[in-house]
Amino acid sequence: MGKVSFAGNKAKNIIEACKIIDEKYNGKVPDDMDALLALPGVGRKTANTILINAYGKVAGIPVDTWVIKLSYRMGLSRSKKPEEIEQDLMRKVDKSDWHNFAYMLKAHGRKICQQVPMCSKCMLNDICPKNGVTKKL
Repeated sequence: MGKVSFAGNKAKNIIEACKIIDEKYNGKVPDDMDALLALPGVGRKTANTILINAYGKVAGIPVDTWVIKLSYRMGLSRSKKPEEIEQDLMRKVDKSDWHNFAYMLKAHGRKICQQVPMCSKCMLNDICPKNGVTKKL
């Protein structure tokens, strides 16, 4: 099992967020982007993930390290900043696919488009610009 980065800070944020949820929202996690973003330690990735998975609300696309890496590699965004990547993706991906898009990129990254991508096995090989790829299988 991997080590948790900034464990003390994360624990502090979780405790504080739970207190706020208990006191301000009667123990129910809010179903609103602005309310979620106001909680300690909650950014757009977490807020989008909560809204999609807990409430079926699609307000954006969760952007994690896989989404950052593959969005650049596949030419979907030139940015390395999660907020800008999310905006780029929201312009390019049909809204009906937003709820699954990050999960599809993650699955593709883990199986095919790894640290050293297996471009020869990739169904997108012919259209992918392979930005930043120096070695491939």
